[in-house]
Amino acid sequence: MRSIKKLAGQTIWYGVSSIAARFLFYILTPYLTAKLTIARYGDMSILYAAIPFLNVIFTYGIETAYFRFASKEEYKKDIYSTATISVFCSTFLLTSILILSRSSLAHLLRLDSHPEFITYSALIIAFDTLATLPLAKLRLSQRPRKYAMIMLSKIILQIAIIYFLLSVCPRLAAANPNGLIATFYNPSYGVGYIIIANLCSAFLAVILLQKELLDFKFKFNKKVWVTMMIYSLPLLIAGCGGMINETFDRILLTWLAPV
Repeated sequence: MRSIKKLAGQTIWYGVSSIAARFLFYILTPYLTAKLTIARYGDMSILYAAIPFLNVIFTYGIETAYFRFASKEEYKKDIYSTATISVFCSTFLLTSILILSRSSLAHLLRLDSHPEFITYSALIIAFDTLATLPLAKLRLSQRPRKYAMIMLSKIILQIAIIYFLLSVCPRLAAANPNGLIATFYNPSYGVGYIIIANLCSAFLAVILLQKELLDFKFKFNKKVWVTMMIYSLPLLIAGCGGMINETFDRILLTWLAPV
C-alpha cells in the first residue's frame, strides 16, 4: 500500500506540473495573437514547428535509453557519465552547425531579415537537450517535487518576460522616450522577444539543474554507449516520423505558399 501511495504521489507531481505548464501556455495564446500581426505570428509558428523536430534529433532517444538501462547493475556505474558526455558532444556539434548555417536556414524558412532567430532557436534546443538527462535523473531518483518546480518555473519565467517585453516595455518607452527602455526596445521585434523569453526559460532550467548536469565523471564507456545507441536510434526514426506528421505541414506551407 505504501508503494502505491508513493507512486500516486509522484504521478500527481509529474502530471500536475505538465498539465499546469501546458495550461499556462495555452492561456498565453490569445494574448500573443492580440499582440502580433498575422505575418509575425506565422513566423513564430514556423520556428516552433521546426524546434520540436530538431529536439528529437538533438536528443536521439537517449533519455529513453537511459531509463531502459540505468537500473541494470552492469550499466549503472557508467551509464549517466557516458550518456552525458555523448549529449554534450552531439549538442555542441549540432548547435554549431545550426548557428554557422543560420543565414541559409533563415532563407529556407523565409526569415531572411532575422537570421538571429535561428541562433536563438539553436540555443533553446541546446539548453533543452542539456536538461533532458538531468530531468530523467530526477525522475529516476524519485524527486518529483524538484522536477515539478523546474517545469513550472520555466513557463512562469517565460510568460513573465513575454508580458514585460510586449506590454510593459511599450508603456515605459512611450512614457519616457529618452529612457533606458526606449534605447533598446523595438515595437516591431515581437517574435524576437518571444524567442528571447523562451531562451531565458530554457537557460533557467539548465541553471536549476546544474547539480545534476555536472554530476558525472569524465569516463566514456564505449560498450555502454553502443548498447544505448542500438536501443535509441529506432526511437529517433520513430520520433522524426511523428514530428513530421505533427508539425512539418506548417513548414511545407511556407515553401509552397506564394510569397
